[in-house]
Amino acid sequence: MAAQLGFTSSTNFCEFFHQLIGHSPIASRATVRRRSSEDGLGDMPGTGRSLR
Repeated sequence: MAAQLGFTSSTNFCEFFHQLIGHSPIASRATVRRRSSEDGLGDMPGTGRSLR
């Protein structure tokens, strides 16, 4: 993904993301997943499969 966005490495992307957002991409993903789970959006309806 980093290369698709024009970064030369994933490290450069992570540093840019942290400067822009204030935390790492991994921390951001964890927050989104936690919110989705709390909202009941953790599974695709009717499939029993996780959206993650």
